[in-house]
Amino acid sequence: MSHETPPQEGHEAFLHYSAKVSRQASVFLLGTLSSVTFGYLFKAYLGRALGAEALGIYTLGLQTVGFVVLLAGLGYPYLLARFVAIYRGRHEWARILQLLTQTTRRTLLASGGCAFLLWWIRRPLAEGLFGAPDLALYLPLFALLIPLSAVNSLLGQYLRGHQEVTRRTVVTHFVQLPVKIAVTLLLLQLGFGLAGYITAELVSQLVAVGLLWLLTARLAPPDEVTGLPPPDVPALDTENRAYGRQLLGLEILRFFSARIDIFLLGALANTVQVGIYAMAVTSAAFIPTLLRALNSIFGPMISDLHSRGQTTLLRRLFKISTRWCLCLTCPLVVIIIVFSPALMGLFGQAFVVGQYALIWLALGQLVNVGTGAVGNLLVMSGHQRLEIWASLLTALTTLGLGLWWIPLWGMTGAGAAAGLGLALSNGVRLALVWRHLRLEAYDLSSLRLLLPLTAAAATAVGVSWLWGSASLLGLLLAPLATYGVLGLTIWPFLSSQDHALLRRLSSRLPGLGSRFRSG
Repeated sequence: MSHETPPQEGHEAFLHYSAKVSRQASVFLLGTLSSVTFGYLFKAYLGRALGAEALGIYTLGLQTVGFVVLLAGLGYPYLLARFVAIYRGRHEWARILQLLTQTTRRTLLASGGCAFLLWWIRRPLAEGLFGAPDLALYLPLFALLIPLSAVNSLLGQYLRGHQEVTRRTVVTHFVQLPVKIAVTLLLLQLGFGLAGYITAELVSQLVAVGLLWLLTARLAPPDEVTGLPPPDVPALDTENRAYGRQLLGLEILRFFSARIDIFLLGALANTVQVGIYAMAVTSAAFIPTLLRALNSIFGPMISDLHSRGQTTLLRRLFKISTRWCLCLTCPLVVIIIVFSPALMGLFGQAFVVGQYALIWLALGQLVNVGTGAVGNLLVMSGHQRLEIWASLLTALTTLGLGLWWIPLWGMTGAGAAAGLGLALSNGVRLALVWRHLRLEAYDLSSLRLLLPLTAAAATAVGVSWLWGSASLLGLLLAPLATYGVLGLTIWPFLSSQDHALLRRLSSRLPGLGSRFRSG
C-alpha cells in the first residue's frame, strides 16, 4: 500500500493528479469497455435464447434487487468512498479499520433481513405491482442476491476510497463477468432457462465478494497500526451518520430517477416491452463509459483536494476531464443514433422497434457526459443536499413525462421521458457546481474542438449513408472510420494543457512518446 506524498500545488501537481486520473481511469475504462462489449454480445445471445418476455422478468427482478440493496446498504458504501479518502489523507488508519468493521457488520444484518422480506412478499409484489405472476417463481433466487450485492458494493467503494480502482476493476470486469457468462452458457445448455441465468448471477457475485475481501485484507495500514483501534475512537460519528443518511436518500432518488422508466413500463405496459426496452438501455450504456471511468477515481480525489482547499487544481482537473469526456463520447453517440436499427437488431428482429427509445436515451446520455463529474463534485465536496434536489428533479420529470407518454407511445415514451429527465437534471447540476463551487466545465478554448468533432460526426453519417443504418458491416466500420478521423484532426485544436498531459502519459508508453513529443 503506497503512502507517497503528491505535489501540493502548481503545474506539476496538475500533471501528477491528471496523470493519476488518466492511468487508473484508463484501466477502469478498459475493464468497463470489455465488460459492456462482451455483456452486450452476451445480451444479444440471451435475447435470442430466452426471448423478450423472459428478459423482461429478469429486468424487473434485478431492478427490484437493486432497490432493496440500496436500502440494505444504509448509505454506507458511498460513506466509505468519501471518509476513507479523507482519513487516509490524514493518516488516521485506526478510524479506517473501525469504519470498515462496523459498516460491514451492519450491512450484513440489514441485507439478510431485506432478503427475507423480499421472499415473504414475493407474490403480492409480482402480481399486484407488476402484473407478472411468473416473476414470483424467481424472486427467491433474486433474494439470495441481496446480501452478496450489498457486500460487493461496500467493499468496492472501500477500495475506491483508497483510490485502488485498478484492483476493483480487475475483479468486477475481468473476473465477475466472465464467470457469469460461462456459468450461464453451461446452465442454459443444461436446460435451466431463466433460473440458470439468475443462478449464474449468484455464482459470479459470490466469486467477486471473495476476491474483493482478499484485496481489502491486503490494504493493511502502516506497521505501527495493528489490530482494531481502541473503543474511544468513534467510527460512525455524527458527521458520518448524517452523511450516510443523506447519501442513502440520495442513492434512492438516483436509483428511481435512473430506473423509474423501467418500473413505469412494467406497470403500464407488459414484460415484452420491458425486455425490449431493457436492451435499448443496455445499448445506451456504452455512452457514459468514459464518464464512469473518470468518476471511479476522480470522486475520492475531489474529496481529498476540496478538504485541503486546492480549488485551482480542482478547477483545472474538472475542465480537462469534462472536455476529454465529451470529445471522445460525442462521436459514439452519433454512431449509436444513426445505427440504432442495427444495434437493436442484434437482439433479434422483434427488438428493432426499440430503436426510437434508444435514440432518446442516447441524447440524454450525451448531456450527462457533456456536464462531466458534476454529481460527484457536489457529493464529494459536502454539497450532497444539492445533489438530492437534482436527483429529485430527475425522478419527478421522468415520472411525470412517463405517466403521460408511456400510455401514448409505450417504450418510446419511456425513453423520451428518461432522456429529457436526465438532460434537465444535469444542466441544473452544472449550474449548482458553478454557483456553490465556482467551477466551470468549459471555457472559450473548448469551442475549437467543434471542428474535429463535426468531421467525426459527418464520417459516421457518411458510413450510414453508404451501407445503410441497419447494416452490421456499417456498424463495424463506423467506429474505426469515425475515431480515425477524430484522431487525425484533433491534435492542432488541443490546448497546451492537453499537449502536456498527453506527453507525460505517452512517455510511459514505448513508441508513442516520440510522436507526442515531436507534436
